[in-house]
Amino acid sequence: TELSLKCNGLENAIITQKNTPSRTKIIFDAEKKHNVKVNSEYFAAFVKKHPVFNKTLHSCAVVGNGGILANSKCGKTIDSAEFVIRCNMAPLLNGYEEHVGVKTDIVTANPSILATRYGSLLGRRRRFVESLVQYGNAKLLLPAFSYSANTALSFRVFYTIEDFELPIQSAIINPKYLESLEVFWGSHGLKKKCHSSGFMMVSLALELCDNVDLFGFWPFSLHPESFQNLTHHYYDDMKARTKIHVMSDEFNFLLELHSLDRNERQQKPKNEDAAAASSDSCKDCRTRLSLMCSGFDNAVITQTNTPVGSKLPYDGERMRFLEVKAEHFKTFLQGHPFSNKTRKTCAVVGNGGILTNSSCGKTIDSAQFVIRCNLPPLSNGYEKDVGMKTDAVTANPSIFTQKYGSLLEHRRTFAESLCQYGKAMLLLPAFSYRINTASSLRASYTIDDFRIPIQSVFINPKYLQSLALFWGSLGLRARRLTTGIMMVSLALELCDNVDLYGFWPFGVHPHSFQYLTHHYYDDGKVKKGFHSMSDEFKLLLHLHNQGVLKLHLGECEPDD
Repeated sequence: TELSLKCNGLENAIITQKNTPSRTKIIFDAEKKHNVKVNSEYFAAFVKKHPVFNKTLHSCAVVGNGGILANSKCGKTIDSAEFVIRCNMAPLLNGYEEHVGVKTDIVTANPSILATRYGSLLGRRRRFVESLVQYGNAKLLLPAFSYSANTALSFRVFYTIEDFELPIQSAIINPKYLESLEVFWGSHGLKKKCHSSGFMMVSLALELCDNVDLFGFWPFSLHPESFQNLTHHYYDDMKARTKIHVMSDEFNFLLELHSLDRNERQQKPKNEDAAAASSDSCKDCRTRLSLMCSGFDNAVITQTNTPVGSKLPYDGERMRFLEVKAEHFKTFLQGHPFSNKTRKTCAVVGNGGILTNSSCGKTIDSAQFVIRCNLPPLSNGYEKDVGMKTDAVTANPSIFTQKYGSLLEHRRTFAESLCQYGKAMLLLPAFSYRINTASSLRASYTIDDFRIPIQSVFINPKYLQSLALFWGSLGLRARRLTTGIMMVSLALELCDNVDLYGFWPFGVHPHSFQYLTHHYYDDGKVKKGFHSMSDEFKLLLHLHNQGVLKLHLGECEPDD
């Protein structure tokens, strides 16, 4: 209802001679400083009336082009929809029919495709004409007034369709409608300069149809169930050349919309965790990680690697250092806590809501070495899903501030909360930011004062700097790595087999599509923009597929 009121796609999605008369000034939605006045040539190309019926349809299918459609056998299901919208002139014939269908009521055309495939229609046009035949008498939507560079090319499409008397009908997307979509979705938390064609068409379908089904919307390179490699599109592996669209952000939003619309849908959860075979590239990744970062020796600060007088860089603050004094030195470990040998199995446990009702506790506790993140609760009913065994646990100093008053007053509550971790190591990023140093030292003093068996250990900022460089060299660009990816990195050096639990950065379960809380124990959100959760998750999916580690995204079987 709100989308219809604010954007009114039934009236405004397409430029018509009625809503955009001659001499109207059109502002390019992606270039606000550019505009063009409607002349007689433009006006003649506008459709006379809106091509989409001003009534609600029962069912719509919006078909993206993701590689997840390959071998999906979704063709008949797609074609059974009352209205089918396709994106970016995707191929439908030559064997694709079984997986994507052929019925088409609307298809979009990205001018960049017209430029790369058909030479901007400046030369021969027969191949372009033949490619349009597969869409029958559909409407071909063109973003002629999104960028000024698109205009002439879009009108050449119109002329070509007229010249060859094709049944397909060209229509121009209204830039005012696209601008209203940007404002609408931005008010709901999706901050983007430019939405993808798929997201625009989903928006239109939400006004047109009672029931909207999406196919081919999966922005990752691995299948969510089989973990097999996926091509970028179902028909090729061409990647997007620019970062103009943030696909994973849109996907997260679509997951939320799915859950809102289908909250009564029940689907039996599956445990689709696939065993991944080791490969040469896996070994290479581990080897390079050890060579560049050397977690065995450098992951934590010791009296051996950081003597009095050393300068410790704050890894989160450029050009800020701490000179190690005797009072600091006394809190450092005498020797490195990790023996220079690999363990057979490690479990790294994130805190994602996907762990709720997972029954993974026994599986996690069966690992030889268990690493947990950010002082999560383990008892009071959580044991079944997350286990109890802990060999290392991290603590974000922000937790000290939020839960324990920065440890400036009473400290017993904090001390008692540590008892659930037994004799584990408490890893503290005391030297990531200057504001963390004092509270981390107070945490260490509290452990000594209360004689708790847990052992405080300071993470080495030089190690964190080396991790940022290492993962950055593999394409992970983030303002700061999450604690989870830091611990995964350490586990990859410590262990032959690394299993991850609770790593799923989206708000909906991948199998049951039920809403998930942010953490398994609460729904507190993190500050946006600080960590690139979805980018890290894509990296973890890739590492899973390479056999470097194993992601668990479903329930744990009794013998898992």
